[in-house]
Amino acid sequence: MPNLYPRHKLPQWTIEDVIKHDYSYYFGMELASNLQPCQNQEDYQHEKITRKYEMFKVGQFDPIIVDYQMNIVCGHHRHQMILDYYDDTPVPIICMEGVGIEDVVKYYESYCLHNDAQMDWLAEQHESPYVERGEQEDWIAARFG
Repeated sequence: MPNLYPRHKLPQWTIEDVIKHDYSYYFGMELASNLQPCQNQEDYQHEKITRKYEMFKVGQFDPIIVDYQMNIVCGHHRHQMILDYYDDTPVPIICMEGVGIEDVVKYYESYCLHNDAQMDWLAEQHESPYVERGEQEDWIAARFG
């Protein structure tokens, strides 16, 4: 059984993201029962599962992204919808070859931290023209210690 993660620690990716981040992958079909959820159960939202069901009924279903051991990286609500409404049926997957869920979570965290640091740097380059420098520094100190 894989580790469980809060939803915000798991990437919400599509095939474009898998390609952009340079992962090797293949498309396939797999029984829903063979896929292992990695998201905390309390992060599931019934409204999202219902919405995924409504989309599925009209033919909209994105592949579920999994690691090499069939641990779900992205697609937990789609997976739960299939189990709730269709028992055990084959679903389309994008399998990330040679990478485990732990590696994806670490990479995603690093990627997010890097993006946050870039945004912080950009914000520091552009001080507010509406606030005096001393006021801005006082506000930052009061807000963030």
